[in-house]
Amino acid sequence: MAIRVVVADDQEVMLEALVQLLGVAPDIEVVGTARDAVTALSMCEQTAPDVALLDVRMPYGGGAAVAASIRARGLDIRVVAISAFDDDTTRDHMTAAGATAYVLKDGPILDVLAAIRRAAARATRGSVGSTP
Repeated sequence: MAIRVVVADDQEVMLEALVQLLGVAPDIEVVGTARDAVTALSMCEQTAPDVALLDVRMPYGGGAAVAASIRARGLDIRVVAISAFDDDTTRDHMTAAGATAYVLKDGPILDVLAAIRRAAARATRGSVGSTP
Protein backbone atom coordinates (compact mmCIF):
# COMPACT_ATOMS: atom_id res chain seq x y z
CA MET A 1 0.00 0.00 0.00
CA ALA A 2 1.40 3.39 -1.01
CA ILE A 3 2.26 6.13 1.46
CA ARG A 4 -0.27 8.91 0.83
CA VAL A 5 1.33 12.38 0.84
CA VAL A 6 0.13 15.99 0.66
CA VAL A 7 2.83 18.36 -0.60
CA ALA A 8 2.77 22.07 0.19
CA ASP A 9 5.22 24.70 -1.04
CA ASP A 10 4.54 28.27 -2.14
CA GLN A 11 7.16 28.16 -4.91
CA GLU A 12 5.52 26.64 -7.96
CA VAL A 13 8.79 25.26 -9.37
CA MET A 14 9.67 23.57 -6.09
CA LEU A 15 6.15 22.17 -5.69
CA GLU A 16 6.26 20.69 -9.19
CA ALA A 17 9.74 19.24 -8.60
CA LEU A 18 8.65 17.58 -5.37
CA VAL A 19 5.53 16.14 -6.97
CA GLN A 20 7.60 14.76 -9.86
CA LEU A 21 10.17 13.27 -7.48
CA LEU A 22 7.55 11.60 -5.33
CA GLY A 23 5.70 10.43 -8.44
CA VAL A 24 8.54 8.13 -9.44
CA ALA A 25 8.73 6.45 -6.03
CA PRO A 26 6.63 3.28 -6.30
CA ASP A 27 5.67 3.34 -2.63
CA ILE A 28 4.51 6.99 -2.48
CA GLU A 29 1.32 8.56 -3.84
CA VAL A 30 0.78 12.32 -3.92
CA VAL A 31 -2.88 12.85 -2.99
CA GLY A 32 -2.92 16.64 -2.86
CA THR A 33 -0.89 19.81 -3.28
CA ALA A 34 -1.06 23.31 -1.88
CA ARG A 35 0.74 26.63 -2.17
CA ASP A 36 -0.25 28.10 1.21
CA ALA A 37 -0.95 26.97 4.75
CA VAL A 38 -4.73 27.32 4.58
CA THR A 39 -4.99 25.18 1.46
CA ALA A 40 -2.50 22.67 2.89
CA LEU A 41 -4.63 22.14 5.99
CA SER A 42 -7.76 21.83 3.86
CA MET A 43 -6.04 19.23 1.65
CA CYS A 44 -4.97 17.28 4.73
CA GLU A 45 -8.52 17.28 6.08
CA GLN A 46 -9.99 16.25 2.71
CA THR A 47 -7.52 13.54 1.74
CA ALA A 48 -6.34 12.17 5.12
CA PRO A 49 -2.76 11.52 3.98
CA ASP A 50 -0.25 9.50 5.94
CA VAL A 51 2.31 12.32 5.64
CA ALA A 52 2.20 16.04 4.96
CA LEU A 53 5.39 17.43 3.37
CA LEU A 54 5.24 21.10 4.38
CA ASP A 55 7.33 24.07 3.39
CA VAL A 56 8.38 25.92 6.53
CA ARG A 57 7.71 29.36 5.06
CA MET A 58 4.62 29.84 2.94
CA PRO A 59 1.67 32.26 3.10
CA TYR A 60 -0.84 32.20 5.97
CA GLY A 61 1.38 30.82 8.71
CA GLY A 62 3.71 28.39 7.01
CA GLY A 63 4.34 24.77 7.87
CA ALA A 64 4.28 25.39 11.61
CA ALA A 65 0.69 26.64 11.48
CA VAL A 66 -0.39 23.59 9.50
CA ALA A 67 1.50 21.18 11.76
CA ALA A 68 0.02 22.75 14.89
CA SER A 69 -3.49 22.61 13.39
CA ILE A 70 -3.05 18.97 12.41
CA ARG A 71 -2.03 18.14 15.98
CA ALA A 72 -4.75 20.31 17.59
CA ARG A 73 -7.41 18.58 15.49
CA GLY A 74 -6.13 15.14 16.38
CA LEU A 75 -5.51 14.18 12.75
CA ASP A 76 -3.37 11.08 12.29
CA ILE A 77 -0.95 12.73 9.86
CA ARG A 78 2.83 12.85 10.25
CA VAL A 79 4.51 16.10 9.26
CA VAL A 80 7.81 16.36 7.42
CA ALA A 81 9.10 19.93 7.23
CA ILE A 82 11.07 21.02 4.18
CA SER A 83 13.01 24.24 4.18
CA ALA A 84 15.74 26.35 2.66
CA PHE A 85 16.69 27.38 6.20
CA ASP A 86 19.13 25.30 8.23
CA ASP A 87 19.06 26.88 11.66
CA ASP A 88 18.19 25.55 15.10
CA THR A 89 15.46 28.13 15.74
CA THR A 90 13.50 27.12 12.64
CA ARG A 91 14.01 23.42 13.31
CA ASP A 92 12.92 23.80 16.93
CA HIS A 93 9.84 25.79 15.90
CA MET A 94 8.75 23.09 13.44
CA THR A 95 9.42 20.29 15.94
CA ALA A 96 7.42 22.10 18.62
CA ALA A 97 4.55 22.48 16.14
CA GLY A 98 4.54 18.74 15.48
CA ALA A 99 6.99 17.96 12.68
CA THR A 100 8.59 14.53 13.00
CA ALA A 101 11.35 15.30 10.48
CA TYR A 102 13.10 18.29 8.93
CA VAL A 103 14.83 18.16 5.54
CA LEU A 104 16.58 20.78 3.46
CA LYS A 105 15.48 21.79 -0.01
CA ASP A 106 19.05 21.83 -1.24
CA GLY A 107 19.94 18.54 0.44
CA PRO A 108 20.09 15.13 -1.19
CA ILE A 109 16.74 14.24 -2.71
CA LEU A 110 16.97 10.82 -1.10
CA ASP A 111 16.70 12.59 2.28
CA VAL A 112 13.16 13.69 1.39
CA LEU A 113 12.13 10.18 0.42
CA ALA A 114 13.74 8.68 3.53
CA ALA A 115 12.05 11.23 5.82
CA ILE A 116 8.63 10.48 4.33
CA ARG A 117 9.17 6.74 4.68
CA ARG A 118 10.36 7.08 8.30
CA ALA A 119 7.40 9.30 9.16
CA ALA A 120 4.97 6.79 7.63
CA ALA A 121 6.65 3.92 9.50
CA ARG A 122 6.16 5.81 12.78
CA ALA A 123 2.48 6.19 11.94
CA THR A 124 2.04 2.48 11.35
CA ARG A 125 3.68 1.71 14.70
CA GLY A 126 1.31 4.14 16.40
CA SER A 127 3.93 6.36 18.02
CA VAL A 128 1.87 9.54 18.13
CA GLY A 129 3.90 12.65 18.84
CA SER A 130 7.30 11.10 18.20
CA THR A 131 10.14 13.28 17.01
CA PRO A 132 13.36 12.46 15.19
